[in-house]
Amino acid sequence: MKANSKHIMFAALVAGLAWSGCSDDGGTTPTPDAAAAPDATPAPDAAPPDATPPSLPGDWADGVALTTLQDMNADPDIVEVELEAKVAQIELSPGVMTEMYTYNGVFPGPIIEVEKGQKLIVNFTNNLPEDTTIHFHGVELPATMDGSNIAQAAVAANGGTFKYEFDTLNAATHWYHPHIRTNEQVEKGLYGALVIRDPAEDTTLGLPEAEVTLLLDDILLATDGSIEPAFPTDPVANAAVMLNGREGNTFVVNGRKLPTIKALSGTPVRMRLINPANARFFRVSIPGHTLHRIGGDAGLIAAPVARQAVDLVQDPDDNSQMISNPDADLGVLLVPGERADVVFTPKGDAGDELFLEWHDIARGLHSTADDGQGGVSFGDSAEDGKRASVQLVRFELLDGGNAQAAAYEPPATLRAVTAIDPNNAEVDPLNVTFGHTPPDNEGNVTFFAKVIPGTGGVPFDQLTPNDGLAAEVGKTYILEVVNLTGGDHPFHLHGFFFQHIETVFEDDNATNETVQAASVENKDSILIPARPGAFGTTRTRVRLAVTFDDTGREGQVAASGLTPQVDSSGGWVLHCHVLEHADRGMMTFINLTAP
Repeated sequence: MKANSKHIMFAALVAGLAWSGCSDDGGTTPTPDAAAAPDATPAPDAAPPDATPPSLPGDWADGVALTTLQDMNADPDIVEVELEAKVAQIELSPGVMTEMYTYNGVFPGPIIEVEKGQKLIVNFTNNLPEDTTIHFHGVELPATMDGSNIAQAAVAANGGTFKYEFDTLNAATHWYHPHIRTNEQVEKGLYGALVIRDPAEDTTLGLPEAEVTLLLDDILLATDGSIEPAFPTDPVANAAVMLNGREGNTFVVNGRKLPTIKALSGTPVRMRLINPANARFFRVSIPGHTLHRIGGDAGLIAAPVARQAVDLVQDPDDNSQMISNPDADLGVLLVPGERADVVFTPKGDAGDELFLEWHDIARGLHSTADDGQGGVSFGDSAEDGKRASVQLVRFELLDGGNAQAAAYEPPATLRAVTAIDPNNAEVDPLNVTFGHTPPDNEGNVTFFAKVIPGTGGVPFDQLTPNDGLAAEVGKTYILEVVNLTGGDHPFHLHGFFFQHIETVFEDDNATNETVQAASVENKDSILIPARPGAFGTTRTRVRLAVTFDDTGREGQVAASGLTPQVDSSGGWVLHCHVLEHADRGMMTFINLTAP
């Protein structure tokens, strides 16, 4: 029954992507921007209330401000910045310093802001005590600039340098992070936001001027404020981290615990949300308010999607406990690596506080235990989807708001998104299979994304150059991502956008169920649902359409093998973005050849 519930929830989640309107029926809390009560209606001959949203003060977002970078290049068509990876002491809790990995000594790293069409140059110096790279997550760029563990040679510790240089082709919200020992280096703080803007597009659409970029993360801290080791030594605890990924005990937004944003009633706020967490799925909402999702991984989506707040409901397994409503149509969900561009209109009186909240949602968390025979057993966690909500950001309503201002409604059409025609795809799909072994006696789990006939699942570090998926520049393919496991996985493709076609829940002993994608959206990160039932007889198959287009980077995307050369890259990687899973082998690559 549990697997079937998750199965149904995923169908609702996909259907919700096309939902451009919503009501307060079905148990959700009515929003403050609902129709006014009759006694609040002005007399027929009275002047209408001023519906103009007031402007926010200049310091409205100082509580979540990100460090900016100086553009070193006078050419208006080029943005050139310097990034240095180094160890620094960061105050995550008052009076407690935590040793972290940083870019330019700040956590998170500085925000990089570019306009579409400009060239971005990042002069990078690595002063960490270990090798690293920079991967520009979701950006269409030359293969040699991708920064993956096979795209380039590692930038050496203690002074190594590298120059990243590429043209920006698409306006969207991205982020940057290392791709060597990624799970450890990201957890230690090594990431930052990259925003590519199209000011003309935003102005034409009349999008809100008040805009803020928020990186939503959790960190696992010891009692002394230090970051816990990547994996526990205890086998049972180690298996839990490997199976579920590493979730933290300290929530931070832009490196701060429960920061404050100043807001005005009636003035809409645009939030660019990024999930850089190792493993946590961030499902967010604001009580009593509608979040309008206007963008995702690839920038503005075709049409806005309105998402109502997540309310609390009675736990069906424990009547004394309230849990976050499991309805997947509520709130905005970001899996690790994913982005969402949302707008909401604060409503309330001066002095009121609103909160952006994290809400749990079932994703196939596992429990682990000593099996009594020197090994580790695992099963379904009773806490999956039932953990208490957490306040992430406080919005403090100031004097001067206009409660009569109409709640912001995005344009019905935001951006033309051309559908990839699956009928034009090559006959043979590109097959990716997510799976893992049971924990061994030390709690270690091996993951894979590649199945070789006669061999079985093969982790990334055991692949050969010939094991990559074969594709050709300019052609269209169907990526078939099969999930054999009982947990959800965030899938990420480097260098190219794909479009979700359908998800098939397969059962050898029952009728398969197919959920069609509800809308056309370009993405680089997507949730791959858990199998719907028993291991061995059920699986989930997600079909994604991708065209390996090199427009704007002609002759620079062909890449093959596992070893970069001086002037060429290894292949394009694709992997689970639960960073512990990728670290343990849930990654494969594409050998992309020129026509």
